[in-house]
Amino acid sequence: MAVTHTWTCLLLWISTSTQTTTPDTHVTCVFLEDCVLPCSFQPDSDEVIHWLKQEVPVHSFQRGGERTEHEQYAGRTSLFTHLFSRGNASLHLRGCGPRDRGKYKCHVRTSAGMHEAHVIVRVEEVKCTMRHVYPAPHVAWATDPPTAQPLRPITRKLADRQGLYAVESRLRRLNSQPELTYICTVNSSYGSQTWTASLREREINGIEGKALTIPCHAPSYMPKSSLSWSFTNHNEAALILTYDSQSQLSSASAPWEACAQLDVLRVPLGDGSMQLVNPISLEHTGIYTCVYSSPQNTHTEHTGRPEGTSEMEPVKDANERGLSESSPLTTGESLSTEYVNTPTLKHMAWGLVSMTLRALVPVVILLWTFTSTDGGDIHVTCLFSEDCVLACSFQPDSEEVIHWLKLKDKDPTVHSYYYSTDQLKEQSQRYRGRTALFNDQIPKGNASLLLRGLTLQDQGRYKCYTSTIKGNKESFINMAVEAPVRLVDIQVSDDIITCSSTGIYPKPKLTWSTDPPSDLSFDPGTIQNSTSTKVDDRDLYDITSTKQFIRNRTNICNVTSGTVERTATLKQQDPVQVSPRGEVSIPCSVSQSDLLTFNLTWGFNQIDTILTSTYTKGTSQMYVNDQWKEQVQSLSDSGSLQLHKLTVVHQGIYSCELSTARDSHLVLTYLEITPDKPSDVSDGLSPGSITGITIAAVIIAAVIIAAVICYRQRGFLPKSKKVTRSSEEGESLSATG
Repeated sequence: MAVTHTWTCLLLWISTSTQTTTPDTHVTCVFLEDCVLPCSFQPDSDEVIHWLKQEVPVHSFQRGGERTEHEQYAGRTSLFTHLFSRGNASLHLRGCGPRDRGKYKCHVRTSAGMHEAHVIVRVEEVKCTMRHVYPAPHVAWATDPPTAQPLRPITRKLADRQGLYAVESRLRRLNSQPELTYICTVNSSYGSQTWTASLREREINGIEGKALTIPCHAPSYMPKSSLSWSFTNHNEAALILTYDSQSQLSSASAPWEACAQLDVLRVPLGDGSMQLVNPISLEHTGIYTCVYSSPQNTHTEHTGRPEGTSEMEPVKDANERGLSESSPLTTGESLSTEYVNTPTLKHMAWGLVSMTLRALVPVVILLWTFTSTDGGDIHVTCLFSEDCVLACSFQPDSEEVIHWLKLKDKDPTVHSYYYSTDQLKEQSQRYRGRTALFNDQIPKGNASLLLRGLTLQDQGRYKCYTSTIKGNKESFINMAVEAPVRLVDIQVSDDIITCSSTGIYPKPKLTWSTDPPSDLSFDPGTIQNSTSTKVDDRDLYDITSTKQFIRNRTNICNVTSGTVERTATLKQQDPVQVSPRGEVSIPCSVSQSDLLTFNLTWGFNQIDTILTSTYTKGTSQMYVNDQWKEQVQSLSDSGSLQLHKLTVVHQGIYSCELSTARDSHLVLTYLEITPDKPSDVSDGLSPGSITGITIAAVIIAAVIIAAVICYRQRGFLPKSKKVTRSSEEGESLSATG
């Protein structure tokens, strides 16, 4: 018995003594790219390897084969099996995303013992978010300076129980281009509102005890912006100072009053640089963040490269705080008479969210009404092909039962929920994969229905039936679907102008006019030849109209559906002439002074695109077609196209199209390449001078003829010459020997 006890203790001692661990390893991965999580061990035979994330199996190797343990990692993980003999158990993780963040454990067992290593994964990305907006907006990314690398953002849109959208767009950070400014622009579906957030990161180094200026400059499209500076060290954020654009006063927090200075005279000029006086390495080493904020715009600059997510939130309405935000302002937020700190660019390191700013901006909710009738029905208007939320609430209690029905349908079941889960066996085929409840909100009394990808057939009256142990409730919602006018196309050919728009509901109307008004507009047979509408396979309307093109006027086409109106204009300018190889400026006579965001496109003969230029609040990006780079000299601020080195192949019609989210304006100009004129004596002479020269020439000719006749009669001609007369050829002079 004693032998058995001794042997057991010996086995336990061997087991514990052969297990090794290493300190945590921190790895930063790039969004959407591959990443390697390192793990090494003392190589031996019979390796068994397990990778886990917070005790959830990720990937395993045993008995000579690999296996992915979790569906989240399906097709995304692998081991370097050919390197096991060298003690390499690293995990290859493909297409990294936010869900891959966290702490991983590498557990290796061999015949020699066990080894454990822990890897903490961060994912570098730039994220742009916006909340409480309707309808679902569009997100666009750009960089300054522009980069040739594709950005490839991933954008998600999710509606809350009130039908308002939260938008989240992510892209990978381009580490090969430091100090790049990332610009996120969010536009409402109809272009009536635009929000912009931008982010820049730069490395700053200083010397202890020597004054240091930390630069921060506002974009040109953000004049008179408020400013705040904050400091992050050891995952703790602190406010340094703020500047209010209205009062033009700055204030610093107590610990920073003596060492942080701001030139308040330069801030209105866009220079918000901060000076640190006598910096101390231990206290002042960290991440400095400056944030410019103005209505609908924010710009953030970070010093240093904090790892993790650079997050943008374009400015939104402070009234949204009444919808979902009741928490006090976080560290680093301030309140002024004009702005409640605006959601702006945030930088998250591991476990840290930096300060947020919010600003008061009016929110326009388009094409969405929510009113009750005398009968208790709720009326909602939603957008074709978009998502929509049908609101329904009840007194929360246990044993909830929810049924959504589409009345007057042969198969009325839209969505059902009971036994604490969705019940979709009886769901109408037309709604399969298109409906959802907010299950986490059901215990709070929210039975609202999310309906995705609306069609015109979804219009109608819906019933929301809810039941708990306390009783039943019914609510009725009348939903209408609209496909508003989005784009109007206008063209001219052979003096016939055509205006068209597609994918509209309800049935649109089209009208013509001119500026200045034309007398011909009162003659229907002249001004407007025909207007036709047809229904496509989605039951949406396409409308087309043609009329005679009126020169020396701006021809205007308006298309209206419901409350939405879009306009397209077309104008033909006077021809422009230029000599071969010469220079010319072709004007674009469209007013741009009151536009903040628009696109400008120059084309040739309605076939080739010469260049496109995108303007966003004072900044522009221009792209020139390779075939025209030799001819395009510049594009003026007014939109005029400067060309040179032209040949006869460049003669034709040049089009300038300025388009916004609401309107488009087309200007046509015919460019004629005139050949060089041969030199002419008469160039520059007046008609009177030409007449005088002609008379003088006649007199001189008469004198010469008279002299010749006189010489003949007197025999003054040389003897070797004589005059002969030919009956056929007339009189001539010939030489004889």
